[in-house]
Amino acid sequence: MIRFLCAMALTTLLIAEGAIAQGIDRKATLKQNRDVAVRVTVTGRNQDGQVVVRNGAGVMVRSNGTVATSKSLLGRDEDWRSNGGVPDRTIEVFATDEHGVVVSRGRASAQLAPPSEVAILQITGQNFPSATVEDGQVDDMSSAVLIIWEPDANGPDAVSGDLSADPGRFGDVLVVRALLTTGWEGAGLYGPGGRLIGVITKRIDDTRVAGEKIYSWLPRLPPPPNVRPNEKQVLECESAERDRRIERQPFTIANSIRCENMGDSQRGTVIYKAPPDFTIAGQVSKADETNYGTVGPIEYKNEGSRVTEARVDLSCSTPNRPFGPGGWAGSTLSGYIERVLGDADLNQIRQGCLRPK
Repeated sequence: MIRFLCAMALTTLLIAEGAIAQGIDRKATLKQNRDVAVRVTVTGRNQDGQVVVRNGAGVMVRSNGTVATSKSLLGRDEDWRSNGGVPDRTIEVFATDEHGVVVSRGRASAQLAPPSEVAILQITGQNFPSATVEDGQVDDMSSAVLIIWEPDANGPDAVSGDLSADPGRFGDVLVVRALLTTGWEGAGLYGPGGRLIGVITKRIDDTRVAGEKIYSWLPRLPPPPNVRPNEKQVLECESAERDRRIERQPFTIANSIRCENMGDSQRGTVIYKAPPDFTIAGQVSKADETNYGTVGPIEYKNEGSRVTEARVDLSCSTPNRPFGPGGWAGSTLSGYIERVLGDADLNQIRQGCLRPK
């Protein structure tokens, strides 16, 4: 109810200013990035020894467990009791699994290199889903989508916001107008195509937050890891590479027979033979023309796994009477042939698709 009233208040404010956010599909952006949005929970003791829990959001930006969030969510070192010169706090990252269940991705280490207000977290693991990162300036944007994660929510949520055309004194940041209460610190900010354009790092006032543009801190990220593909990716790679190498070619062949004299009958065939090292791929189609004639079914000839031949039998007969049309039968076979890949070719494709990308 509170969120609904806040949303209504923001809508009224934006209508008054003539700045309704448009152009970015909020639901589509959330669907595309639900798997890369994370919740970041920071737990520790402050200087007075009291337990402090902070909750915010983050974005998985590398498949090897690199997460971007807000430095303010982690707090300053002096905010926490010291434990051997190290802030007495733990950082845990949560995400939704393939069934939509919230699971822990483990504890994270943090890098807080100035002057950026973005913190880079690292968890242990590989092959995590990661955001599509916009690595340059995005101009002429009037709106964006934030993916936040409120502490008690069973997953991330998307909020639309308006971008300020002139952030002015706030510097080279993305100023977003949106009424947000919790779960916004470290939230990913997404632009056209669901690409990540920034991370929310601080609140400006009751209706505005600031996001640091991703291209300004992109150099701080580790390079994309060389990750060994999973079996599904290997199979898709092999299929695409085989399609590229097989040299698929069409073929068409036709034949016909005629029976012109009374009582005449004839037999014939339409036959296609694949060249050496090629196989007939898939089903061959046929188009028939008959009059007092028949065309048989397509018959195939195999040599091992290679389909080498397709044929149909033709027959016709002319009625034994002085007048009337003659008989005929004809058929046209059409299909495709593909080059047969040998064991050496298939092994080469397999090894290439297994290499880390």
